[in-house]
Amino acid sequence: MEINLTQLTSGSKVQIDFDCSLSPDDNQVKEARLIAWGPIVAHGKIYLVDKDFYCYLELNYNYTKSCDRCLEPMSQMVSYQATILLKDKALADSYDATETDRTDIDVGFYQNYFYNPEQDIFDYAYLALPQKSVCDSECKGICSNCGCNLNTETCDCADEVIDPRLEVLKGLLD
Repeated sequence: MEINLTQLTSGSKVQIDFDCSLSPDDNQVKEARLIAWGPIVAHGKIYLVDKDFYCYLELNYNYTKSCDRCLEPMSQMVSYQATILLKDKALADSYDATETDRTDIDVGFYQNYFYNPEQDIFDYAYLALPQKSVCDSECKGICSNCGCNLNTETCDCADEVIDPRLEVLKGLLD
């Protein structure tokens, strides 16, 4: 998907709206350490302000992965918004990121007044993934001794397991 930005510079449009749905390929799913990654639905607006192009993105998608506590498969919906300052790729080497005092805006690049938002959409979808995904806030996880899922089973493991390397120190307390 390529968007022609000259529509904004010529004055024929004030804003360019776009919608797209992208499906990550197997490598992107594997790289994100997911079981499945649903289509990424993106809604965007590009507008011109004082000779600078800005892109506002809204992303929505669903992903499936193993719960980080109990290892059971879980699905979660993610919504994310980003504002991107678009700069000419030919001037990318001379662009100084400190020239803007806004810290809430990221920088993207267009080439020959054409902007392809697909890579930015994938990048922001990847960044929006939570670092830790939990199936439920009350998830008990798995037993560190026997490995059973504590949400569905109870185990007979001792509550206090002492590292054998530190067992000598317990004798000092007696």
